[in-house]
Amino acid sequence: MSTFLPHAFVQYYRDSFGAGIMGCMLAMGIYGLTTSQTYFYFVEYPKDKIWLKTFVSFLWLLNTLHSVLLIHLVYHYLILNAFDIFALSQNVWSLPVSMIAHVRIIDPGSHSQITAIGST
Repeated sequence: MSTFLPHAFVQYYRDSFGAGIMGCMLAMGIYGLTTSQTYFYFVEYPKDKIWLKTFVSFLWLLNTLHSVLLIHLVYHYLILNAFDIFALSQNVWSLPVSMIAHVRIIDPGSHSQITAIGST
């Protein structure tokens, strides 16, 4: 690890990744709420149609995937590569996959194309 880091870099690191970890914490809280709602749905409505149960399960699995990818993203940038300027400037594989999962959660019928950040 480098012994000298410019003050501007440290300030940028605090501002951007601080917001990232707070967003990840908020997302994990919301994930807990959706998990409890999914459990409540299956307990309270056992006679719903199978296609509706499958759809709810699919959305919960997408949300789980998205949460796992967010945790990987934060771990990669803030634990494994903390203050490594070169590594922090590179995209990790879980970023574009997380974005695709996020779009599928918001609009499962969407056929939009997502390009990885920084690619041309």
